[in-house]
Amino acid sequence: ENDYYRAITEYKRFISYYPEAPQIPHAAIGIANAYYKAAKYNDAIESYRNFLAKYPENKNIEEAVLNLAYSFIKAKHTDSAIKLLNEIEGKMPGSSLAEKLKILLGKYMLKEGRLDDAEKELGKIKEKSSEKEEAEKLLESLRQMRELKLKSPLLAGLMSRSEEHTSELQSH
Repeated sequence: ENDYYRAITEYKRFISYYPEAPQIPHAAIGIANAYYKAAKYNDAIESYRNFLAKYPENKNIEEAVLNLAYSFIKAKHTDSAIKLLNEIEGKMPGSSLAEKLKILLGKYMLKEGRLDDAEKELGKIKEKSSEKEEAEKLLESLRQMRELKLKSPLLAGLMSRSEEHTSELQSH
């Protein structure tokens, strides 16, 4: 954990000493990533937002948006993650980034037992999307979950199967 704080301090020091350096965007996203990895999600959210506002044309925009969404989810700000998806969908409808955000939100909602919300997000995945296969697998798990009784021992097995699909949330 101390390494993350040291990284943040060093990135901030670099920015203050060399405010015009071409590596400033790299340092800015480095700060956000370090906060995320240190589980300081609210600080990560602020840092990703600052990065996106200051460097909207940077090559790391997709990484920043996805990590901002992960930060919202980890901080239990699901409404903010949905708002972010809607903004991206409005600016870049059908983009690969929007599709990845739909998968991320669908997985989270599935994990939280919000089956209707998960189905809604996963159902929005475009037919030709690179995320379609994963969305179909998640939707199939969702359908199977609905068919089982809530307290069924089979549900536990199904939930463990769907955990394979949601493990990305836990490891990211």
